[in-house]
Amino acid sequence: MFSSSFITWTFSTIIRVADLSKPLDFIESDSIDIIIASLVLHYINNWLPVFEEFQRIFNKNGAIVISVHHPHADWKWFNRPNYFMKELYEDTWNIEGKLFTVKFYHRTLASMYATFRKFHFYVDVLLEPFPVKKAKEVDPKSYEHLLTNPQFLFLRLKKLKNKFGMT
Repeated sequence: MFSSSFITWTFSTIIRVADLSKPLDFIESDSIDIIIASLVLHYINNWLPVFEEFQRIFNKNGAIVISVHHPHADWKWFNRPNYFMKELYEDTWNIEGKLFTVKFYHRTLASMYATFRKFHFYVDVLLEPFPVKKAKEVDPKSYEHLLTNPQFLFLRLKKLKNKFGMT
């Protein structure tokens, strides 16, 4: 059991919900150690203000952990003519019989990387994850597909420590 004071402290100190398209005024400069943005960034059209704020709030040892749709997977799935074009994709999800329209932005890995560099972040870790073996028992066809068709990218970004890009 957690005490009510611990829960209150956790929500007031650690967990924040914010609109990343707006300044994060409630966060002091150079005060953040880690940001986790799991399946968030591909819903944002313009990453420049987001990473400008990330650059401002991060301390020198900070890290950003990101997961995004794999750009090649989305391009292939939606059968678009130009992989290199930033484009708003629209998908329909069926959740328990209800249809939901989901919109997100396709951008290339190179354009993601350019944004990271512009704001002095470097890619410390890049993973194209494989499905866990147990998934084969649940859905063998999807499991086999995911072994040869990456669906997501996992990245860890760190802040460059000087203007020459040296860590």
